[in-house]
Amino acid sequence: MTMLLNDYKSKRSQKEELSSLLATAIGGNSIEGLDLNTKQKLVEAILVDLRSEDISKIWDDKVRSQVLELLKLLGRSPSGCDPLYSLEGMKTLVTAANLASGQYTESLSSVEALKCIANSLLLVSATKDYFSESNGLPACTGILFKSDVSGMSRFLAVRILFFVTVDRPSIVTSLVDTYDVASGLAQTLKLAVGEMQNKQFTTPSPVSPQMIITEALKLFFNLALVETSKVDEDNSEEFFQKKFANKFEQSISCILTLIRDYPLSPTNTLSSPLLNAIHALLHVPYTSDWDQDVVAKLTEALTLAVPELVGDGPEENVDQLRERKADDTIAPLLLVLRRAAAHDKSSRDYLAKELLPRESDRIQPVNKGDHISARLVRLMTSTALPHTKDSLCDLFYVLCDEDATTLSQKVGYGNAIGFLMNRNIPLHPPPAAPSDSSSQREVNPITGQFLDEEDHGPSFADMTDEEKEREAERLFVLFERLKKTGVVDVENPIAKAMRENHGRVTEIESDEDDEN
Repeated sequence: MTMLLNDYKSKRSQKEELSSLLATAIGGNSIEGLDLNTKQKLVEAILVDLRSEDISKIWDDKVRSQVLELLKLLGRSPSGCDPLYSLEGMKTLVTAANLASGQYTESLSSVEALKCIANSLLLVSATKDYFSESNGLPACTGILFKSDVSGMSRFLAVRILFFVTVDRPSIVTSLVDTYDVASGLAQTLKLAVGEMQNKQFTTPSPVSPQMIITEALKLFFNLALVETSKVDEDNSEEFFQKKFANKFEQSISCILTLIRDYPLSPTNTLSSPLLNAIHALLHVPYTSDWDQDVVAKLTEALTLAVPELVGDGPEENVDQLRERKADDTIAPLLLVLRRAAAHDKSSRDYLAKELLPRESDRIQPVNKGDHISARLVRLMTSTALPHTKDSLCDLFYVLCDEDATTLSQKVGYGNAIGFLMNRNIPLHPPPAAPSDSSSQREVNPITGQFLDEEDHGPSFADMTDEEKEREAERLFVLFERLKKTGVVDVENPIAKAMRENHGRVTEIESDEDDEN
């Protein structure tokens, strides 16, 4: 298994022969057969050669990029790559990526070196500190300001900065306060969003504008998470949110533009980069820039995503809900809509009209049907989607001007009571009341359905003795279940009737017994 190592050492001073060897090794499976000892020696040899001035005079940019690509493939598994994931190894990569000088120059080899750095940061946490110590931050951030580099370089730059900011608040502070990452991120987003709108790149690249936007928004989220969570004796979290929003105003403007113009699909609606844009808005305060078009687009996304991710019933197919990550996907969107509704009356009125049950929905209980309001009302009592349930109830409460009676009237007491109890908001079951329409039709306060549309079932007088017995058994079970929930504490009327009529209740014989 040492053949690749021996061939590399024998041919590293012969440019053409080495290039041919590297092309074969990269395209074949010779790397898979390396034992850990041989792998480590090969990694060490490559790193030494990358630092060697004599070798650099022999290798051209193509060979250098091939060597770095081989190193990238070797480093996909950290085992046997200790030299690569060391401080010295990171310094070598930073130099190879043209970052050490503070000014990035794009080439085939610099792009491959950026890929190696990104893999290192992803696989080994300690390399984040090594990258900072190797002075990689200034030049990497500087790439965000460049419009004359390929989309691949911009993609890798934001990806590296995203990785390096995970669990590193000190690096976030340096990027924001020292290296003006806010301006660089705004430049990157503006360029990528413009390319997405025009459906073309400024320069050819194997990465799409959507991929660049996604990585940039993930970086934005990391920065916001750290900067807006600061709390001191003199300032609140709201103060730091506003401070962050002011500094990243241009980036936020790009995010809102993305949401307005992003084409929605009935399948995979809340995917990247739209989902990342929604996550980004979770950490910035509401401003007047969140215009009606933004709220309308997010509302449309919700109406498409709920049936796609949840289906007809939230309590069914729990495994599918988890697989689709329905709870983690829908809840952030609801939180963003709640923020808009809480701070802007026009948004609140629009959302109430679009999402709350309408008069036409009261022909049946408001949690029945395929309309978005019925689907959302069903989610208010979902146990399979707890985050979505809580976020939705909060949104509906705001849409009802935080009035418990209004909420109960809109969605039905039976759908609202769980939320109100959890919030310690007292509300007794209301009597039947007129609807909001001019017809003044009375509404069932529990289900939200028009009383004159209810199916009351067969008359008790028309029931056979067997049907009466089955109905009594059904009511007995329902009351026992209700008592166990703790929502009400009443005596089961069926049990009471049986006790009071003890000795006078006779068992009804079935027809089957009569035949025997």
